[in-house]
Amino acid sequence: MGIMGSVATSTYVKRSSFLGIIARVFKENAQCRPKIDKELPFWSIPKRLALMFNNADVFIALPGSFDTLEEIFCITSWSSFFKYKKLIGLLNVT
Repeated sequence: MGIMGSVATSTYVKRSSFLGIIARVFKENAQCRPKIDKELPFWSIPKRLALMFNNADVFIALPGSFDTLEEIFCITSWSSFFKYKKLIGLLNVT
């Protein structure tokens, strides 16, 4: 389980609400095991970004791959383009 799965599981254990935006391929291959209150599956990265942008008030980027950087840049540019006040944070846990 990766960082996102650990966060999801910890959130569930603390009885907090959690929205999972999960790739259908991971869901279908049973690679997602954490308990999630609500799931929104996606097929493409643009769809994932749109779901994230429309359902979140705050974004916190955890260490990840180049996809994480792409998401940070997209959400940042969308926030300025659409003039939304979305908070964006970076968390370095090295």
